[in-house]
Amino acid sequence: MGRTGFYNTTILRIYYKDIILQWVLGQETLQID
Repeated sequence: MGRTGFYNTTILRIYYKDIILQWVLGQETLQID
């Protein structure tokens, strides 16, 4: 795997976290600044 694999995995984790966070905020209709 190496550094590139680790980097890609980290990017995916951040990406999915962002999607889930936006979905949760959308469901709750909350605005957190």
